[in-house]
Amino acid sequence: MKLIFRIALIILLTFGVITTEKNFLKKTIFEIKNIKIEGASEKLETSFTPLKEQLIGKNINDINIKEIEKRISQDVRIKNVSVIKTALNEIAIKVEEREPKYYLQYKKNIYILDKDGIIYNYLNDLKTKDFPFIVAKSEEEIQTLLEVLDKVEATDFRDIISQIYMESENCINLILSNGVIIKTNKEVTKEKYDTGSYLFFDLSSRKKIDYMDLRYEDYIIKYMEDKNGK
Repeated sequence: MKLIFRIALIILLTFGVITTEKNFLKKTIFEIKNIKIEGASEKLETSFTPLKEQLIGKNINDINIKEIEKRISQDVRIKNVSVIKTALNEIAIKVEEREPKYYLQYKKNIYILDKDGIIYNYLNDLKTKDFPFIVAKSEEEIQTLLEVLDKVEATDFRDIISQIYMESENCINLILSNGVIIKTNKEVTKEKYDTGSYLFFDLSSRKKIDYMDLRYEDYIIKYMEDKNGK
């Protein structure tokens, strides 16, 4: 009899705790009153308005953090996102926005690419900055040109590239900001770009270069005066 009484008491106490906890977690102090957006540009932050309107007033214990993160990450402008409960009635949405690295001219439109080559916006959505222009006719060309730019990234050519495009299957032109053409292809190594950049800056300080060709074993350089037969 004592055992039955103890079991009944335990059940009643457990039920009471569960009921109390359940009722407590439903109190209005847990209703979301504030949502902070961190790491987003002004334009990106405005896109969170519909989500904020849906969440304000909801019980913070009822929201699914992973589902919210999944929904936000569907915006291609966002590289990473985390949602954190920062108080009884407040959450913070922390985002890492993609940073522009290149312009892409493709199929009559101009897009913005990040360093990973992800297309995430149009040129009109960004204040004009000095990024290299990638001109491509196909997705395969885009990938090839990005691979070349990745090799050039660690050289002194990096900051003076204004445009890159495929002239032919075996010739990719890197146009520098001073108009000089660096002829290359996808087989040219990082080391050759590195040595070529040192050679270019040394020679261009003395004579005006028309183009430098890196596709061969030797560095082929044509100076502007060569055009006139001098």
